[in-house]
Amino acid sequence: MNLELAKKTRQILAHHATLLAITLYFVNNHILQKMFPTWWTGKLSDFAWLFFFPIVMLFILVSVFPHRITEKKNFDTFVFLITGIVYSLVKTIPWANNVVAEYIGLIIRIPVFIAVDVTDLLALLALVTSYYFWRRFEWKQWDISFQQGLIIVSLATLLTLADAPQRSIGICCFEVRDNSIVASSNLESYISYDGGENWEIFEVDVSCYQRNEITIENAPYLSYDEHRIRSITSKKQITEVSDGNLKARFLPTELIEISTDGGKTWEVEYNPNPMTRSDKLHYEESEDKYHHYETGPVDAVIDPITGNIVFAMVDEGILIRTPEKEWQWVEIGIHRHNDSIHLSLYSLLFDESLLALLSGLLIFIILGIKENTKEHKQVGSIIFGSLSFLLILLAMFIFTPAIGSLNDKFFATLAIAIASAVLVVLGIVTAIRLGRNSVSRLQMLPYAGLGVVLFLLPYLMWYAGLLPYYYFASSLALITQIAITVYGTRALST
Repeated sequence: MNLELAKKTRQILAHHATLLAITLYFVNNHILQKMFPTWWTGKLSDFAWLFFFPIVMLFILVSVFPHRITEKKNFDTFVFLITGIVYSLVKTIPWANNVVAEYIGLIIRIPVFIAVDVTDLLALLALVTSYYFWRRFEWKQWDISFQQGLIIVSLATLLTLADAPQRSIGICCFEVRDNSIVASSNLESYISYDGGENWEIFEVDVSCYQRNEITIENAPYLSYDEHRIRSITSKKQITEVSDGNLKARFLPTELIEISTDGGKTWEVEYNPNPMTRSDKLHYEESEDKYHHYETGPVDAVIDPITGNIVFAMVDEGILIRTPEKEWQWVEIGIHRHNDSIHLSLYSLLFDESLLALLSGLLIFIILGIKENTKEHKQVGSIIFGSLSFLLILLAMFIFTPAIGSLNDKFFATLAIAIASAVLVVLGIVTAIRLGRNSVSRLQMLPYAGLGVVLFLLPYLMWYAGLLPYYYFASSLALITQIAITVYGTRALST
């Protein structure tokens, strides 16, 4: 064992910065993400993990590998570098993500999910910070024992694995077993003994989902299981099931036709209400963060006892057609039907449009304060302007009106209303003071107008599918406003 490196590793493990990162990782994963499931809390875990993980790895490697390996020059740098490379590959390349996830799953004996998300590469800043901290760390007189270090490492490892379980992506296939129906997703199977009206967990050796063969499409933002379900839902091949004269046929995700005379005549009995782009965005990011919402039907089976036709509807759960021609939705596991709310683009981004106007007004006020400060102190305007800016940030990143719940929508509206009242008053006061100081108000309007347009543009790009996540659009909107404000301030000063 490299005693010097081992001692340094133990000391840094016990340092308050490392312990704080481990604590933050735990608090964020198990408290903050549940209370405030936002883009920021999703990234916070990656920042914390990349700070402490290479230190944990160094402790393990120094303890396991012989002295001649760990004593090599830049061995510690190599560990940090490998951590960054593997993290980058897992976050950007689906096949690398699948290999690592499956390998970890084999070790811990449970399915593992690791999100493919290019924006997570921002967290590499924490890895750089951790490396700088490691290199600049000065040895202390105190030390902890190997056993104490092992406790810290074990805790960090358990917290990492606790965040890895895979998510269920929806019901996609059936099979009939002894007059009962078995439905399967990527993670679990369920069995029904009453024609699909009630379901319970059922253990199978190999599910129908695992037997499905798929073709991986070119969509790097999808996980392997999401590729599988996307392959199933995109097939343009008619599926038909029958039991005597009763037949049902459909194209995946499209209308369902029923025949009761052995296929001589067909009647469209179910025509799905297609989910709008706005609805899809709303459900994907509000109900199950960053999961691509898919709908059925994708498979069907006729129950031999009740005569019910049972349809697999992916994220929407189960749809049943009874012999009395009644259609009913059944929740299975976490999968349930959501009535399409048919949001228009205007309805979806209405609050974001108001935020864009407020942002433009705030730019006008900031530039006006800059000019008026030459003549008078603007303490009150600065304070109220700052409070309004905080309210705008709350609406953008915490309450997220386009994808938030009804409660989030209420608080977003409240924050926007308060910010509007304050900024309108400040805008009027600023305009009056500019007039008194003989400063042209027109020279600030182009910056304010540009701020409105560039604030709203990322949200429109998100709606069009050009940006993957709502929080990415919010971040771009914020960055553009800061850039315009800084540029406008400098331009007007010359």
